[in-house]
Amino acid sequence: MKVIFLRDVPKVGKKGEAKDISDGYARNFLLPRKLAEIATSDALARHQTAQKHVEEQRATTEATLRNHIAKLKDAALHITAKASPQGHLFAGIGAAEIASLVKKNIGIELDEKFFILDHPIKTVGIHTLAVRAGRIEGTVTVTVESAGA
Repeated sequence: MKVIFLRDVPKVGKKGEAKDISDGYARNFLLPRKLAEIATSDALARHQTAQKHVEEQRATTEATLRNHIAKLKDAALHITAKASPQGHLFAGIGAAEIASLVKKNIGIELDEKFFILDHPIKTVGIHTLAVRAGRIEGTVTVTVESAGA
């Protein structure tokens, strides 16, 4: 029996894949649990339309991310934080603070997981951070200034 997988089934098939499966496995396991549906001509056509829609959305999202990350390269972000006289910050600056700073100053909303930090920023100065969203990569420069002790 030919089925279209509605969800990933380990070692059997991935979501959206059309595959021949034994009748018993399909009827007794996949179909009752709504892991797959029978591959009729209507279901295959609906599936292909949905796949095209998903690909178009992915391309649009990727283009938007590429544009946002390109804008970050030219932007200079400034943040003021309390620091000791030696230049050590009392509280580290993490990816969440940088993401909110980007949203506030540049107007670009990016998820904090896109900002690559090995550890929070703990010193005053100029820091260059990597920004990575899938295969799209860029950098952003953050200047940390002391607000005093």
